[in-house]
Amino acid sequence: MNHAVTVTDLVKRYHPQAPPVVDGLSFTVVKGEVFGLLGPNGAGKSTTVGVLTTRILPTSGRCLVLGTDVVAHPGAAKRLLAVVPQRQNLDRSPDVRQNLLFHCPADRCPGAAPRAAGRRSSRHQGVHVPRDRLRSLATQQCCSI
Repeated sequence: MNHAVTVTDLVKRYHPQAPPVVDGLSFTVVKGEVFGLLGPNGAGKSTTVGVLTTRILPTSGRCLVLGTDVVAHPGAAKRLLAVVPQRQNLDRSPDVRQNLLFHCPADRCPGAAPRAAGRRSSRHQGVHVPRDRLRSLATQQCCSI
């Protein structure tokens, strides 16, 4: 298999009577290929990425990431994905350490990795954060996801 992504006849309607925001989209992305979705506002780009990243269920069609069906096996598909948003779409006030503590649990970083990365980033920024505060922040963020 040389396809990283396969989308076949993807359709997404947010309401049964509404026109589809994605209507029969099909494409493949070969492993190692640089690929972009281009189009005007409302063309379905974000919806398509939402389906591929398991945040949005399709109305119909099939989406595979490295051969894994994103609807049938969302957990396995998420382990194969990495998404970097164009803009930070969360509260803009978190610093590097807080972002690491928030995102690492969602991205299944090993248990100590978020706290260790947070301590390293704090040292690079010249900020000292007590270990118990890092642990508390990590626990709060894990539970809020």
